[in-house]
Amino acid sequence: MSDQLTDEQKELYLDVLKEGTTPFDRFVSRGDVEDPVDIPNPRREIDRAVMNSIKKCVADKTARFIPLLGSAGSGKTHAFWAFKDAEKKLIQGEGSEGEGVEPNWTVVYIPSPPTAVRILFHIYTCLINEIPDIIDKVSKALVHNYGGDKKKFGIFGKADIDEVIAQATNDYPGVFADCVKTLITYGMTNDGTKRSFAKRWLLGEAVDEDELEELKIQSVIESDDVCLAMIKLISKNLNKVLVLYFDEFESPYRTHGPEAEVKFLETLKRLYNEVQNIIIVAAILKEIWPRVLDVADAPFKSRMEPEVDLKPFTFGDVKLWFAKVQEHFWTLNNLDMPPDPLFPLNETVLKIIFDRTHGNPRETIKLTRVFIDKLVYGDLTLAEITEQTKPEAIPSAAADTAAPVTTSPLASLTPAKTTPAVPSAAQRVEDIIDAEGLIVDVNPASVLGAVTKGIQKIAPKAGQAADAIKVTLGYKFFVGGKEKEIGALIEFAGQKVGIDIPAVKTFDRSGGVAAFYSAKRLVDGLTNNTYARAIIIMPESTSGEKTQYLFEQNPGLLDFKLNQKQAEDMIRQAMLPDAELTKETFVFFNKATGLNVPVPEPAPAEPAAPAPGAGGEQKPADGPDKQP
Repeated sequence: MSDQLTDEQKELYLDVLKEGTTPFDRFVSRGDVEDPVDIPNPRREIDRAVMNSIKKCVADKTARFIPLLGSAGSGKTHAFWAFKDAEKKLIQGEGSEGEGVEPNWTVVYIPSPPTAVRILFHIYTCLINEIPDIIDKVSKALVHNYGGDKKKFGIFGKADIDEVIAQATNDYPGVFADCVKTLITYGMTNDGTKRSFAKRWLLGEAVDEDELEELKIQSVIESDDVCLAMIKLISKNLNKVLVLYFDEFESPYRTHGPEAEVKFLETLKRLYNEVQNIIIVAAILKEIWPRVLDVADAPFKSRMEPEVDLKPFTFGDVKLWFAKVQEHFWTLNNLDMPPDPLFPLNETVLKIIFDRTHGNPRETIKLTRVFIDKLVYGDLTLAEITEQTKPEAIPSAAADTAAPVTTSPLASLTPAKTTPAVPSAAQRVEDIIDAEGLIVDVNPASVLGAVTKGIQKIAPKAGQAADAIKVTLGYKFFVGGKEKEIGALIEFAGQKVGIDIPAVKTFDRSGGVAAFYSAKRLVDGLTNNTYARAIIIMPESTSGEKTQYLFEQNPGLLDFKLNQKQAEDMIRQAMLPDAELTKETFVFFNKATGLNVPVPEPAPAEPAAPAPGAGGEQKPADGPDKQP
């Protein structure tokens, strides 16, 4: 570590790294919480392509389709959040003398559709969830365009709703009519009940025949044609270019097969051909893209923008990324940046990481975390790494693909040399990863498995027999003749509690539209009296108007929120038989069973292990509190 730091300073900085979440505990892009560090160099080509398309779309209103190609872990999801952050900074006025401006574009995240049908409704739901007050904005625009906000002479001095609707439906006949009627009714009526009916229809909630009659409409918004009409109304009246960022573009094929992929592409082609003011960004694995091109028809391919690639980190990018992450971390902890921006690593170790990961951002973060943890907790010193990985021993990316050395059949008869071989940097890294085993795969299945296993572990502590609490994973039931499936059903003392979890990639990002679909499944079971209570496990930053509406309308629907670190800890304790159960596991148990098992007090902290010092020296990490 840096010789520019005193031993006391090293203790302080290392203690801070030990105390909580390190800067490298998250492997993937975060959601509603702004990612504090962005290295734009790998996606310069993408930024340029999207911004140029926005300018063209503003001028001619014509839709664009941009294929964004990248390998797994190359930062495809992070690219979305970089665009979202750029949009937020324009609104907040960063870089414009403190005065924000309303950008003429907005980017909307579209995860992989959960089913092979109703894809347009999935896109519409994402628009509703991701753009604040979108219904109010579009409704207000329509009411204004057709004179609904103008004062009239008379007793009440207001424009007549039926008159405004009649004018609007002249311009928007046919399939548009119900959409326009409902939007104008929502924007103009003083009848709270009717306004509630209108909002429920616009949010895609169930509306019965009497309510449809009250609104004077006949259709349901889930219909493809009606849904497309609503998307067209949004794109025309929002006064913005909609950048629809389709992540994991290959998922329909992977999840539902080739027919689903064809259906998906046909739907996007329809969107592309019929809707103005939109840009479709298709983020897809580079190796999958040729197959998508084989499925797409010639007219669709001819109108695509040129493909753009996400580049891997250069070594310079890795150093810049590490320094910026560390600077942000020290600032959050009210400490000055150490004199060496690469502390507690150094350039040699970062070169080892770069050569091992070939500049893949996700793998770079994972491997950096392993080294940081080992150094901070005294399992490895910096000297031990650098002595075993001299600069000349560091392999290059090209060396990893070099032709194998041919060994002579006589080689086995040659006496082995007594001088021990120095492990290569790549082998040393592999050994560290194998020995550490810290990487926990956080996904919906593993989190669900962890909470249900936690129930079984806590039951004896609550004085319950092993079979007193029954857990059924993948529980299926029927609603209106249609089969529904939730993550699990818990049965205890005559109670039935439904459990579900949205199909999210990380608990550091909002559950978004996936959380809505999960909550909707649980509400179906509540409505059908399949169970009396339901719990949705979701990322703590989850938001969305439609999801919140379900909670407001269904008191039996409860939430259980986790961040990535909490989810990872729950999975780890479920995997290790002797591990202490986390606080969150007890909270979930009590919420699911209605019992009140106290959370055990944490065990007294053991004396800290010696921390690595400069050049391999070790200093005790405990002692008086030196934080400012």
